[in-house]
Amino acid sequence: MMDELQCARRANLRLLLNELRREGIACREARARMLGIPPEEFGRIVKGAPVSDRLARDVEWAMNRPRGWLDRVTPDAIA
Repeated sequence: MMDELQCARRANLRLLLNELRREGIACREARARMLGIPPEEFGRIVKGAPVSDRLARDVEWAMNRPRGWLDRVTPDAIA
């Protein structure tokens, strides 16, 4: 079973991926670049690998979100 932190990170990552999709960035490699992570690592995350602290901070920085944003349970993420 996935813990609460991983659930929050995955939900918020989905929000970011949807945001990128709305901006017309649908290619997996392009989304990985925009998120600031290597495409191989992005692929592992999509397949269910845990989102590490380092990766979470890298994504927050790349997407101009405050530190810890990916870890927060937000109403938008659970909707």
